[in-house]
Amino acid sequence: MHHAKYIIMILACGLLIPSSAHGYAENFDYAVQAKWTNNLNFMICLSSTQGKEYEDLFIKAVDEWKARWDNFAYRISKGSGCHINVHILKTHSMLAQHGYSGYTNIEYWEHGAITKADVLLPTVKKSIVTTVDNGKTVKTEIEEPLSKTHFYRAALHEFGHALNLGHFDDNGEEPIDIMYPYPADDDQEQGISQRDIAALNWLYLGFFEQEMTVRTDKSSYHAGDTVKILGKVSPVVVGKVVKLEVLSPSKQVHRTDTVNVSPSGTFSYKLELPRETESHSFKVKASYNNMIADATFEVKNSNKVSEITLVSGASQTNILPPKIEEVDVRETLIVDHMGSKLTSVQPLEQVFIRSSFSSNIAEGVETTYIVQIKSIEGYTVQISSATYNLANGFSTFSQSWLPDSPGKYSIQVFLWKSISAPEPLIPTPIVLDVTVA
Repeated sequence: MHHAKYIIMILACGLLIPSSAHGYAENFDYAVQAKWTNNLNFMICLSSTQGKEYEDLFIKAVDEWKARWDNFAYRISKGSGCHINVHILKTHSMLAQHGYSGYTNIEYWEHGAITKADVLLPTVKKSIVTTVDNGKTVKTEIEEPLSKTHFYRAALHEFGHALNLGHFDDNGEEPIDIMYPYPADDDQEQGISQRDIAALNWLYLGFFEQEMTVRTDKSSYHAGDTVKILGKVSPVVVGKVVKLEVLSPSKQVHRTDTVNVSPSGTFSYKLELPRETESHSFKVKASYNNMIADATFEVKNSNKVSEITLVSGASQTNILPPKIEEVDVRETLIVDHMGSKLTSVQPLEQVFIRSSFSSNIAEGVETTYIVQIKSIEGYTVQISSATYNLANGFSTFSQSWLPDSPGKYSIQVFLWKSISAPEPLIPTPIVLDVTVA
């Protein structure tokens, strides 16, 4: 079992499923409890095999969002590896199979920071026409170009997903909300609603940043000091308490406790540091009514065993970072989103580079799994990384890749202690050669 610090959420928009749809959303949702933490300053990589007209329609859709909610900035690039990667193409097997006219894939860390969004936008839809000829049933696949109106609305919808808006309900009246999961006819009114804007305000301007905070009274302490943890929540929910967790440098939870919230929404807690506490950076994680906030503090001391005791009377715990003794590579594969091994890769088909390791360490330790992909000419087309907990025994890590174009590629996999401390944990990088065709 492995414990990844990021997981992948797939948001698929079925805008080609026939259904009547009218009205603004009655409620709103976000796709997952996550958000962008890049100050909403996006680099958008835009690639198209369908001409500039469709690129302009997508940019127009982004500008419409910005006109309605001017809390983000963006730049368009023709490269790859951006915050938001948009691929405009005639069709795609996955889109055709499910009848989607748009598809968005979001990657984010466990603590809720979105790292990347990949968007697919087709320009045609495929359908099956069934006829009877001389008593035999004949099924014919036909392609029908999407109208420019339909494509533009799909672009609006998918960019909403890229901002991490989910699908909205419908109340039976026009105009139809752009985040409704079913299509509107071209002659029906559909667009960004005030509820869409309220959802973004709630997600980015309220829920994570204003409704819960936690901090320590100082940023640095000496062993033997008392750490005062302070915070505030809003709104106050009767009967709810704040759960506090103290995490070691290896991110393991060693002690938990709860604290009551005052009527004004404030809370405080005292954490005593034994005199034997070793120099480390510790993390305090606070959770309340589905909200999460965290803070860090430093402890300075001589090289002693690291222990933390909560005022509530919790016992002492040794939290020395584990020492890595040996890491072996078991296998590295290219797999699909279901985890099945792939023998061939197609352009614009999302795949995952998955590596399995065995280790005899005493307990879990943080490691950084890095995947670098180069073209046959030696140009780097993607570098991605994620932090995982390497367990005693068997661990499996992976990174996603959405190849833009056919060709031969070389994949190199590294396992380091961290990006800031690039100490390799395997003697040589893992190398895979793959042909995208």
